[in-house]
Amino acid sequence: MIQKVRLKNFKRIEDETFNLTDFDLLVGANNSEKSTLLQALAIWQYCIEQFRRAKRSGSNGVQIVLPNFTALPLPEFLLLWKDKTERRYTKIDGTKKQKPEYILVEIEIFWRTEDNIDRSLSVQLRYQSPQSVYAIPATGWADFRALEKSVDFPRIVYVPPFSGLEPSEIWYDDANVRKNVGKAQPGSVLRNLLFRVIDKSGAPVKDNSDWKEIVDKINEWFGVKLNPPQYEKGESIDIELSYRPNGKDYDIISGGSGFHQILTLMAFLYGYPGITTILFDEPDAHLHVNLQRKILNYFKQQKKIQFLIATHAEEFRV
Repeated sequence: MIQKVRLKNFKRIEDETFNLTDFDLLVGANNSEKSTLLQALAIWQYCIEQFRRAKRSGSNGVQIVLPNFTALPLPEFLLLWKDKTERRYTKIDGTKKQKPEYILVEIEIFWRTEDNIDRSLSVQLRYQSPQSVYAIPATGWADFRALEKSVDFPRIVYVPPFSGLEPSEIWYDDANVRKNVGKAQPGSVLRNLLFRVIDKSGAPVKDNSDWKEIVDKINEWFGVKLNPPQYEKGESIDIELSYRPNGKDYDIISGGSGFHQILTLMAFLYGYPGITTILFDEPDAHLHVNLQRKILNYFKQQKKIQFLIATHAEEFRV
């Protein structure tokens, strides 16, 4: 479980540490920086994925270009820096010249292993241009390689605010799923994530406990039966997903926005095997207050996953 997060020079934060528990709510008005912490954690996870693929040593970082940046939608990288300032200048003694010094964005995560050992890993970002930055583990590549092999190493999933469903959905590989989520379009990969729930184990649908849990909760909350996603790799074009309210099947796009929202939350919860921390940004959108409380209580029962939830709903405090 992530115990705390330290942010430096990130957006409106100069240097601040946030202590976390296994279930945290960030409740506040618009533009009160609720999403800042979630976005920082999403960027940390994105950088970790880039580090895993990189063959680096020494002090060389990984270049990240904006078109491939799937952590969150961003028009230019300078918006990640506090006061949009990515370097400072100091005078060189005895001269009129000034020496530039890079201001680094730092995102450090602290966690505790099952053996009660405290660990941490800081990701540093150095600005290069509006379209590119360099990222590097602050304590070096060797330390990163050792830490990320641990079974306790954090694995974070960020779920941006609900964006609405697409009328059809082709099959996406993991990279394209991340890309669409990073573009703040979680609804565009709903069918893909639910298909992964039944595809990841290879077991028959009737023996898939995760899928059964989703079906049972959808029936409890909405009184409808959710049918298994239909897709045959190499043959199908779109992933088909339907539900049955009164003895007749309808594509899920026929459902209401609250139904879509709950499906999306459940898809992220069960469609990402092995996650340790899930970040929900405004999961209360489109939900009646009673359903808000039900889904909140449901999240609290998931003891193996840490939740960090940003919301406008005061009812989530109850």
